[in-house]
Amino acid sequence: MNKKIFICGRIYDLATASKIEERIQKRVDKITIDPDSGNPNQRLVTFSMEVTALANNTEADIEFTFARNNMFAREGINPDFINDSDAMLIMGMDGKFQPPVMWEMVEPFAFGRYHIPIFEFVPAYTESAKALGASEIKGIQIESTKTELKLKIRV
Repeated sequence: MNKKIFICGRIYDLATASKIEERIQKRVDKITIDPDSGNPNQRLVTFSMEVTALANNTEADIEFTFARNNMFAREGINPDFINDSDAMLIMGMDGKFQPPVMWEMVEPFAFGRYHIPIFEFVPAYTESAKALGASEIKGIQIESTKTELKLKIRV
């Protein structure tokens, strides 16, 4: 399947799907692990993905799962919002990469957590993906629990 996906600040080609998951996990580690934390090898988020080709074989459903360890777990999840650090992880904002399209931020990189309405995040994600050369996103769903974040897209 000749599809390109945008996740964690990079474009990945599904034709090389067997190598994508490992490469994305390295990217997730780079974004989430603080080398000055005293334990730079402690993984805070474990990444996995599942690709399902649809019957027409021209589209695919992709589910990205970011499983948080207890130290990185979230409280008070509201299904209409996405936590700022989750949004930045999906977009790959590591201090060096800035996506082409951003959501409205009350105060950029403010101290403390803030939440972004899903209806603001989704266009920023899909338009950034398009601007960076990913395949068209035909559907998107975000689910967040205390211990994991799921991004489901159809390309």
